[in-house]
Amino acid sequence: MKKISLLLAVLLSILSMKAQISLTDTQGNTLNGNIELNGSETFYFYVHNGSDTSIHFIVKAIDVYTAPGAVWEVCACGVCAQVDRPGQIGNTTELAANTDYTETHITYFPPETDAKENSTITLAVVNPFNRDDSVAISFTGITPTIVPQAEKAIIYPTITTDKLNFNFQAEAYQIYDMQGKIIEQGILKKQKTIPLTNISKAGTYFIRFKTQQGDKIFGFIKK
Repeated sequence: MKKISLLLAVLLSILSMKAQISLTDTQGNTLNGNIELNGSETFYFYVHNGSDTSIHFIVKAIDVYTAPGAVWEVCACGVCAQVDRPGQIGNTTELAANTDYTETHITYFPPETDAKENSTITLAVVNPFNRDDSVAISFTGITPTIVPQAEKAIIYPTITTDKLNFNFQAEAYQIYDMQGKIIEQGILKKQKTIPLTNISKAGTYFIRFKTQQGDKIFGFIKK
């Protein structure tokens, strides 16, 4: 009888579990709906555990469309991966009570050519031990029809072999790898092209520009 009562208590406890996972931006605002990414924009977001106990979560791509020549790159749960199909991204990750997991971001690399299609992806964050505790967010990667647009800060091409161009005024720049190590940095005057001849290793990099309006961060792929 005691065993039955214990099992019933555990079952009721599981059934009464409330959703504790939520997604926020870096300012703590709850995210929902669809987010548009322009150019090679990188969007940082946090996984929040609103419960008083630790939880586990996984990140999954559940719906992916990539325009020809474009690339989605998602960093979550200890890995960064180019995502072109549904599937789990990274490993199951533990998150302490009432804390945020901050190592999550997504970058859209539009096609180098003058394409007409946008790209879409939906990411789900799921507690594998409580499938009702999950949240999803969608992203649309805007593919510019004319590159670049003067009114929008952008770098191009975002998949490149030898140089990066940009269409805004900047004072300095830093290029760093996926581990956050600075690979190259320099002062900018009037030039709007940065040669990449000193970067020999192919891979994904991020570039931070210092401007009078604040820092601008973009991602790019070096072939």
